[in-house]
Amino acid sequence: AIDNWYDTTVDCSEDSFWLDVKGDSMTAPAGLSIPEGMIILVDPEVEPRNGKLVVAKLEGENEATFKKLVIDAGRK
Repeated sequence: AIDNWYDTTVDCSEDSFWLDVKGDSMTAPAGLSIPEGMIILVDPEVEPRNGKLVVAKLEGENEATFKKLVIDAGRK
């Protein structure tokens, strides 16, 4: 269900959507920090790249996770 509608000036695909950040795993005392309650724009058409922030749904889980993608010797 759509709770809210937000406009953006960001160039993104028609499949893009806004997502509420829940939890504090992306909160940091220094550097990039994305606190709980922040609303992020997700574009599923953007190819995930090492070092970039991604939203992923883990196998067997009902919820998505929002993390920095780290590829180490081919492992994600």
